[in-house]
Amino acid sequence: MTEYTPPKVLTARPPGDSFAFRSCEAEDLASLLELQENNFPHWKEFYQEAIDQSRLDRILLAFKHGDLVAACLVDYPGDKFTGSNWLNILGENCGAVSVLGVSESHQGYAIGVYLSDYAISRLAQAKATHLFVNKSDAPSIYERLGCRVIWRYQHGSCELVSN
Repeated sequence: MTEYTPPKVLTARPPGDSFAFRSCEAEDLASLLELQENNFPHWKEFYQEAIDQSRLDRILLAFKHGDLVAACLVDYPGDKFTGSNWLNILGENCGAVSVLGVSESHQGYAIGVYLSDYAISRLAQAKATHLFVNKSDAPSIYERLGCRVIWRYQHGSCELVSN
């Protein structure tokens, strides 16, 4: 993964000047939490955790014409994250991308693919050798970027009943 290069389909069709990708900054927090509340309320707690830990570098954002339209979380090599038991399988230099979401009004324009590419590039710069995709509703995005599935898992829950 340290040698990651974007697929030709992305370099042949760059997102254009109307898009910008970067790490979250303090002035983005209100818009970020609003994006999560309006589109992905089940993920808001994960973003709030990164904010509470002063780890804005973990939050990557996509803007169109200056408006926040998508976000994702990254965990850099050495970070402990939800699902970090996968480090036992993938190694300590594993990075993770999770809870990537694009606002409903901006879906269908490949913003998620471009934000994923940006996240993977950031992890490659941080010397991640493997990628763990955590809490994704669209794993095909990562396959389009050249990742291959080595293991799928399904979260589940059950009620414990005492006799």
